[in-house]
Amino acid sequence: MKILLVDDEARNLKLLQAMLAPEGYELLTASSGEEALQLLSGQQVNMAILDVMMPGINGFELLAKIRESESLKAIPVLLITALTEKEYKLKGLRAGADDYISKPFDRDELLARVEAQMRLSWLRQQLAEKEKVARIAEVIEEGIIITGKNFAPVVVSARAGELLEIENLPDNIVTYLSEKYGKSITCTAETCSFLFERSETSKYNPLFLSVAAYPVKNPQGEVESYVFIVRDVTAQQLEGRLKTNFMSFISHKLRTPLMVMGSSFELIRSTITDPHALEMLSLAEKRHNEISSIVNRLLGFVELDNKGLAEIVSTDMIDAVISRLEARYGKNYSLEKNVPVSESRLWIIMAAEELLDNSFKFYDGGQLAVSLRLDDNVLEVSDNGPGFPAEEKDKVVDAFYQIDKYSSGQVPGLGIGLNLVKRLAELAHADIRIDTKIGAGTKVTIKLHGKKI
Repeated sequence: MKILLVDDEARNLKLLQAMLAPEGYELLTASSGEEALQLLSGQQVNMAILDVMMPGINGFELLAKIRESESLKAIPVLLITALTEKEYKLKGLRAGADDYISKPFDRDELLARVEAQMRLSWLRQQLAEKEKVARIAEVIEEGIIITGKNFAPVVVSARAGELLEIENLPDNIVTYLSEKYGKSITCTAETCSFLFERSETSKYNPLFLSVAAYPVKNPQGEVESYVFIVRDVTAQQLEGRLKTNFMSFISHKLRTPLMVMGSSFELIRSTITDPHALEMLSLAEKRHNEISSIVNRLLGFVELDNKGLAEIVSTDMIDAVISRLEARYGKNYSLEKNVPVSESRLWIIMAAEELLDNSFKFYDGGQLAVSLRLDDNVLEVSDNGPGFPAEEKDKVVDAFYQIDKYSSGQVPGLGIGLNLVKRLAELAHADIRIDTKIGAGTKVTIKLHGKKI
């Protein structure tokens, strides 16, 4: 919090600084009203403490200029007066001062008055913001709910009431949502989000609702209130389900004939002696294995939520992944592997395989250089591949999105690898970051805070 101190006596400024600086306040000083106005024109401050009696622009005149300015008028202002200057105190308060401090300064009184005015100012700002949000909430498509720190609703927009079927204000919005939709919800001092499926009733159509809660903190970093944003995501959810169900159906229909074909290759090979025919059979088997791999990855993609992702597995599985990729792509590569842990979760091994597969798949140069780091909290995979434009970073994690979007047909795979990694990270409440640049490779980092990967 930044405070401007204005006094023409250097010793008073030093005394105020000595009292306020240990409390963590950032202090600006001015020795005249003119200097103070110059500072205020280029600095954003949270409070001003002004001496009344100064040559040039005195404290009352400076206060008037602050109150006349649209950008400054909300700043709390404390006036410095002598104990005997009662008329100055009354004049200052009538002119718009928020409080006064008497000379000689008492440290405890000074700190108490500064803290009180800081808090009152913040509360006034929050009230103004809530009023603005309440007006905006009635004209936007999303529903808005503003609550106190204990989740008691203060503002519920008409749209939020309609989406969440709120007829009477509940005592606690989180408890209301948990009981109504049968879902355990925990909101802390950080942002939280959750998805509800609202069943069809005689009054309402079925809906999928996304609810995100954002904490609002006071200057001391304490949560004072929450803003809940409610969105109707039914169209996106139904589209996703339709796509997933279709891909699951196709994958299951393909798996059986592929298994039959796969078991026939060895039998056919034992009956063929012609070298050319054997070469053609090997090529067919290779293509069969590629298609089988795609089908298996599709099944893994659509059944992801049902897997035991938290299962503990050996990190030796990474060596098996590398061997498969080496056999599949036959590329010249070097691997820098830093894996000091012997065990990890199944989901992180799956994510590592997808990232390594992308490194091998998209590299088309002399020697692929891959680096993999896995410890208790971080998985990081980087390569010297082609990279991609920075503006594509948000899109490449979408399902079935491929950067070769102009359909040359030359890009292998289905565009589900990074989306699979993203979904795995989300299920584990981990952060994912992608750093890339055309011609300079790609690095993907997954980080889990507070507990082991």
